[in-house]
Amino acid sequence: MKIINHITKIAEDLGLETQNKSEQAISIWTSQYLGISLLFECDEEENLNFYFSQRTSSWFYNGERTDLHDVIPIIFALFLKRLNICSLYFTDVYNPATYADAEIYSKYLTPFQINSDFSNKKSEKYLKFIDELITSLMAFENFFWACFPGCPCENCRKKLGYKFEYSWEIEEKRLETVMTSVNSSREQVNYCERTLPNWFYFRDFKKKVSLIQSQDLYPFIESLSKNSKAISLNSISGKLYIEEQCHHYLGNFKSREIKATFKKLGDKQKSIVFLENRIIAIGDQFILCFNYDCGDHKFQDEKSKLKIRHEKEYKILFKPSKLEWNEKIDDSRFEDLIKDLLEREPEVLRVRKTAHTRERDGGVDLIVDWKIPKTQMYTGDINPYQTLKIIVQCKAYKDGVSKSKVTDIRDTIEYRNYDGYFLVVSSYLTKSLSDYLDKLRTENKFWIEWWSRDEIEKRLIQHQDLILKFSDIVKVKE
Repeated sequence: MKIINHITKIAEDLGLETQNKSEQAISIWTSQYLGISLLFECDEEENLNFYFSQRTSSWFYNGERTDLHDVIPIIFALFLKRLNICSLYFTDVYNPATYADAEIYSKYLTPFQINSDFSNKKSEKYLKFIDELITSLMAFENFFWACFPGCPCENCRKKLGYKFEYSWEIEEKRLETVMTSVNSSREQVNYCERTLPNWFYFRDFKKKVSLIQSQDLYPFIESLSKNSKAISLNSISGKLYIEEQCHHYLGNFKSREIKATFKKLGDKQKSIVFLENRIIAIGDQFILCFNYDCGDHKFQDEKSKLKIRHEKEYKILFKPSKLEWNEKIDDSRFEDLIKDLLEREPEVLRVRKTAHTRERDGGVDLIVDWKIPKTQMYTGDINPYQTLKIIVQCKAYKDGVSKSKVTDIRDTIEYRNYDGYFLVVSSYLTKSLSDYLDKLRTENKFWIEWWSRDEIEKRLIQHQDLILKFSDIVKVKE
């Protein structure tokens, strides 16, 4: 595999440790002090996927290591976000030996909203993106340990001569203030002070919130939280955030909870950073991390509501399209366009057409193998993804597509024994259909998603070669 050979060479040139899992997979490590590894997997057509994992070793650290498996991934995720590489989805790994409900054994970090340079392997920027991704491992390690007087190596330990490296003995008044601030019940909590690296850490697993206090680390975190290009817009029940290629959503209730927590701590929120299922809020003294679904999926849901209500925000978020659609669209050609677009989605592994459009296909146009992150893992797992079989229906309509124009979705999925349903329309969905799809998705029995013209155009602008290929469907306005 040429791409695996290229990755190996870049890693070795940087002095990073590698291990070939197979001819189509390779792992790259930082030092054991951070415990971060980057895994690349490649199929026979050299389509590349990547994700991260993190676990430290008791050879290098004293005490229970939940704090290391929570704090280091948080800072690393902020670093990748600041470099405009991707937004990460966090998956905690539990220890099968103990099943401890207040211990993080390790973490998987799955990339979403990846920089568009990675979406097309034919692009000139594709290899450059991979190189920057690998380089980020070494760069992060250098920046991270530069925050502290030393690292956990033997030389630094002897030189610094700290009285302790890890302690559960926290001043009761300090601990009580923290627990009161997050409304903790004192059940399923984990806390400690550590000197290499230097921080105070607290985690309430029931409330799903972490607190970090570190004078050494704070300047680095504060610098990673700054983004002059970020835009925020008030929406129906919260705020929408646009940060280059990344889209996020924060509900009003969660926003009030974050501010109230800082107030109880005697601190004030200064900035906030969003990942796929984490919110990192930075104050003058404390850093708070909340488990919260705030990725592109939530953004799109709220954006749809906003489109109906606010014409002013509509003009900001949905600028007049520079694309012009033909009045009549051939069904088969539209399916081919959607197939090409789906094949460039980072989470899509495979797309197949089922039959000619005019043939009886039972409401199924395409079949997609779609990867999504697992919500829970154990140490026996080797991959943070699960692959779902998704039915795709394509509707090339001039007017809005209503529920009556779509075959019975639930029956179609169950009859074919698939995992989900994806609808793509060349126009827009009527309220009755979007409400129905949203209801199915909320039931959480099937994976449900849809694209309308807005979502198609967003992707066509990123892949303008497809506009030329399908000029009989859509073209750039002159």
